Amino acid sequence: MVANTPISEQIPVGATLPANNLHAITVSLPYWKDGIGFREGAPEVCDKLKLGYPRFMYNERVMQLGRECLKRLHLDVARYGCLPMQTSEAARQCRDHINKHNKQKHEHEHVRPDSDNIVVDTVTIGQYPVHVIAYPIEDDRTAKHFWEMVAILLYPWLVLYERLIDGKHRLRMLH
Repeated sequence: MVANTPISEQIPVGATLPANNLHAITVSLPYWKDGIGFREGAPEVCDKLKLGYPRFMYNERVMQLGRECLKRLHLDVARYGCLPMQTSEAARQCRDHINKHNKQKHEHEHVRPDSDNIVVDTVTIGQYPVHVIAYPIEDDRTAKHFWEMVAILLYPWLVLYERLIDGKHRLRMLH
């Protein structure tokens, strides 16, 4: 990097700070318009974000774990979202939050939302139990709201999920 080069040209939008850090919780938003774009959910900004603070942005490793759990539950990853949680109670609370939101949303329509499509289960990967909630993809925003507001989510630095070259899966808990 050249000392005279503006920081906005040195670190692109969405790059982790510090650079290439798996556990970074800060990303580069070098211009004011980038910060506004992030806040408003603009795809030209949000699609470039590599990582972010875990309560406000899904970590890709946690999402990989969620997709693996969906496969093990024989659920279509295109139709379902999945959030790994620290405990089965947290997964049940998330389910209740989604059901409550759906009930309120559909109250004026005189229809009962189908809560049977929400799965709370424990999936074993290696020797470790992973508590999950799987829900129809249209409930993703509501599930994310729960993830953001309740501090019982699965933090990415507590779990490293790695797909090994030989196809085996390993879940390593960090303490």
